[in-house]
Amino acid sequence: MPVTSMPIRFHSADGPRTTPATIRTSTRTSRSGLADFVIPGNYLDKIVGMGAGRQRLRGAFARFSTGAILVAALLGVRCGWTAEPVYDLNIAAMEASEAIKELAVQTGHSVLFLASDVDAVETRAIAGTYTVEDALTSLLGQTDLTYSLETRGVIAVTRANGIAKESQEMQINDPKPTLLGRVRDLLASVVLAPATVAGLTLTAAPAAAQAPDAEDDDRRIEVIVVTAEKREEDILDVPMIITAFNGQMIEELGLTRKDDLEQLVPGLQFGETHSRKGSGTVIRGMGNRSAGELQGNMAVATYVDGVYHTSQSAIVDGLFDVERVEVARGPQGTLHGRNSIAGAISVHSIRPTDDWDLNTLVEYTDQFSQRYGVAGGGPLTDYLSFRTTATYHDGQGAQENVGSGPDNDAPQSWGVRQQFRFHVDRLDVNLSYSIFEDTGSTRVPLMLRDPPRDSNTVCFSWRDPLDPRSRDPSDPLFICNEEMNNFAFFLYEKPNPAVEKCGKNTPANRCDEIENKVVANRPAVEDTYREGWSVVADYDLTPQLVLRYSYGTTQLDEWSSHDNDRTDRVPGDDSVPQDCLDSRTLEECQALFPWGTSDGRTAFPYSNDETSHEVQVLSNFEGPLNFIVGAYDYEGATHWSDAFQGFGHSWRFGSADERAQALGFADCQDYHNQIVAPQLADPEGPFAESLAEGRQILCPPSGQTDFTTVGGSANESIQKTQAVFASVDYALDEQWTLSGGLRYTRDENIQVDGSDYGYETSCPPGHPTCASQGMFVPLLNFWNQAFAERARRAATDCVLDCVGRIQEWDAVIYNGNIEYRPDEKTLLYGRISTGYRAGGLPSQTAGIFPPIEEETVINYEAGLKGLFFDDRLLLTAGGYYNDYDGFQINAIMDAAEAGYPQAIGAFSSSPLVEFTTNVDGTAIYGVDVEWTYFLNDSTRVSGYYAYLDSTLGEFATVVQDDPDPEIGMWTYIDWETGAQVTGPFIKPRNLKDGKLPQQAKHKAAVTVAHDLDVVGVDGQVQLLGTWSYTGDRYALVQNAESNRMPAYDRLDLRAAWTSVNEQWSATLYVQNALDEIGFVEYVPGFRPDWAFNAQEGYAQGVLTEPRQVGLQVRWRPQL
Repeated sequence: MPVTSMPIRFHSADGPRTTPATIRTSTRTSRSGLADFVIPGNYLDKIVGMGAGRQRLRGAFARFSTGAILVAALLGVRCGWTAEPVYDLNIAAMEASEAIKELAVQTGHSVLFLASDVDAVETRAIAGTYTVEDALTSLLGQTDLTYSLETRGVIAVTRANGIAKESQEMQINDPKPTLLGRVRDLLASVVLAPATVAGLTLTAAPAAAQAPDAEDDDRRIEVIVVTAEKREEDILDVPMIITAFNGQMIEELGLTRKDDLEQLVPGLQFGETHSRKGSGTVIRGMGNRSAGELQGNMAVATYVDGVYHTSQSAIVDGLFDVERVEVARGPQGTLHGRNSIAGAISVHSIRPTDDWDLNTLVEYTDQFSQRYGVAGGGPLTDYLSFRTTATYHDGQGAQENVGSGPDNDAPQSWGVRQQFRFHVDRLDVNLSYSIFEDTGSTRVPLMLRDPPRDSNTVCFSWRDPLDPRSRDPSDPLFICNEEMNNFAFFLYEKPNPAVEKCGKNTPANRCDEIENKVVANRPAVEDTYREGWSVVADYDLTPQLVLRYSYGTTQLDEWSSHDNDRTDRVPGDDSVPQDCLDSRTLEECQALFPWGTSDGRTAFPYSNDETSHEVQVLSNFEGPLNFIVGAYDYEGATHWSDAFQGFGHSWRFGSADERAQALGFADCQDYHNQIVAPQLADPEGPFAESLAEGRQILCPPSGQTDFTTVGGSANESIQKTQAVFASVDYALDEQWTLSGGLRYTRDENIQVDGSDYGYETSCPPGHPTCASQGMFVPLLNFWNQAFAERARRAATDCVLDCVGRIQEWDAVIYNGNIEYRPDEKTLLYGRISTGYRAGGLPSQTAGIFPPIEEETVINYEAGLKGLFFDDRLLLTAGGYYNDYDGFQINAIMDAAEAGYPQAIGAFSSSPLVEFTTNVDGTAIYGVDVEWTYFLNDSTRVSGYYAYLDSTLGEFATVVQDDPDPEIGMWTYIDWETGAQVTGPFIKPRNLKDGKLPQQAKHKAAVTVAHDLDVVGVDGQVQLLGTWSYTGDRYALVQNAESNRMPAYDRLDLRAAWTSVNEQWSATLYVQNALDEIGFVEYVPGFRPDWAFNAQEGYAQGVLTEPRQVGLQVRWRPQL
């Protein structure tokens, strides 16, 4: 079989009665400290409420577990029963064809034979108790017929010479009267290409995929059946650029992670997701954002068994027990659930069948990780079958922590998927329940700079780090931000291990010796819980019309966190750093660290509940016209948050009332009345900017004595989609086909609530020791969307929905295709398709910035697919040009020039604002070529090359690390002193023709597989190697040299052995054999005047997986 992303035909067996013409393919409270959060108002409810949802889910899981145990027992009984069944048989002497049919009826087995083989052959009579093999031996004993028991319980009868003759009928007999059986009987006279007796299975390859003669059977190229356009089609017949992997390819290539898939798919990149920064999942430079302004409107859609999922965590753990994976590139909204303007990833799991089977997997690696998988099932009755899949994965961390905390990136997950399938004459229903939990640790983005240690003030430069002026304190763009503390690293002695070998002035993304190491005392946590149900039902309205209904509902809770200060510094006496106390007195350390110790972590709670319904009518006429019509409905509710927890600040414990009393006030409210209220009334006071944003400055809730959580934000939104669609195919003749689709979509986004908060540490003006002794009074600085809306209503004529919290978008999208087949093995096609992504609502700035407008694209595509050179070469090639209007992009702009002067106040340190805008005139274009070529019967080469480029439309933004920036001066009021201050800022630059983020201009992979016979070894041995290359990419649309991610490559090596009976296999592999490290994603630091602390101000990056050596063993007994 081919061994890269090139398509191989995968025949899904719906049971032993399926022929090629009828093939169908088709959320607990966190262990990590949510209870530690002390958050005001309904913000706490938004986060902790996720735990209640999990408890509800546990009830469902408990009920499910009882049934699952019974099902597992049934499977265990079946697997443990080794005695061959016997039957009471009574078959008279008669013609062989009739005798074989009678045997099928009396034993319930499926039998295959060629009519010419049994013609004029008489069999003897048998009566009594027999096993199947004994019955066949007696029945055929005086003839020249022989038999073999094929996989899946099928009996193949043929002449003793073992070779079937060309263009003869295959009779298929099955005693079970089902819809698929009836269809199969109608097609029982299908003419098959030459095949050996061992190849007489119910999933014979179609004529277009057959080799020209029997001697070439070992190098026959087959073609995957995909459902990219909602029909079961050969991938070579689908007029679009698509990559697919069947189950065998997933095993051969060792695809167990998203990173593995990324290496073998053109244009696909997976970014960092837990902190929800960066681009996320990207196809051709178009990325996802699972939280924020776009509120779940994904550029890349994810489907599991035809059901849409917002999160990529829905992808089956380890890709175990998966029938196939499809990655379609280009707009996919016409017939594919929700709108996906860049592409779609579809995972199809193996469904229940009427045959008992068992598949087991054990994997161990040198990282002391272990992976287990068990899948199996079979018939419970004549009409009901089941399949149970269970996975478990744990191990030690792959990201080394040289500090006092544990290593990161350690797996700890389990999952169960239970399916039941009911099928009778005209109805086929598949019910699936899945549950997954991951309580391991996540891979943490590295801080890509070693900060200075001799100052508590942070200094940055707006210039390119490669420019010597970026380190010159006299340069006007060298900014020292006294408000931005560096106490995390002040006097801290341990270096940043990620860049320790890179040199002081070498940017990490230009360093060849960057290491995937961190220093931390807080663990990195990945806490994911997902539970879902899905139903797919097919009902045959007529023999040529199928009604299909798909339903899915999923509840997802995620909670990830990591060490925020990027040190293993811990507090000692009076909350000052213990490492300071090791060499200085307590009084000295108190003077150096009045704020305490920076020990803390950042947490990212996220939850998503979603439900979808889809109804379709599909035709299967024998004439030239076929169609699909349908309707789709989706609703999702998303909540995302971030929060910072500190464990070392001097005011962590104790009430605000006690602190106010220490300063001579009766309580916090007395302090607020005497000190804070006059400041709030001053239009130019220290809180003027906060009040202009609709914020409240309050005393913390009475009785609050724990200020571990010192700040955070929360947003919640609802997304709704309704769509109707239709598609028509019309074959003009045997060579020309026209097809097209039309879809109307309506999207509604509702920003249910938004809030953020932090604590102002306040001292009375002129107090001699308050700040130096850390005697601050904590004041709650709270922003709530509803409060802000009421404030704006009072200030304007607005009556309802002043901040635009409900927005609707709609669009009509379409596709049209023309297909030309010069012969039965070649397809030439042209395609025009349109795509659409709804707009969004600006989070927390609603009422200042308008809603984000929708984004549309026209995709022009042409391609070639086919089998060439005596069927030794399978080739697909396609070119595309995508023309975007309203391209959604983040930009840093001058507020007044952008038309939003209200976003800037008297205390704003620059006239710049960052928001999502729309840009016209953007284009993406490129070429994808994929191939599989058999050099000989035992060696094959496969792979791809992808060229990808883009040009951005013109827009203005600040270019971070601009090598030649234009400097402006801005005057504002310092909120601490009340004095006017004038300082520099970078003026926005007009950009045009830049490249999109995460877009590799060149990407390629080559896989070589060689099957060999080893003397003294029973079975087959395969050696396989895959080399993949990902070219340079930029982190931002500004395309500054300092945020360019260098190219990297990867070499994977595998040696696999399969037993003669194909029940056992073992694979030894080395992944990333040369231990080459590259960037998965690079996130430049925040603007110096916006960052809260030094850790936020520095760039961060996520690296590729290190070298891993492992062993996989699989066992598939014949049941």
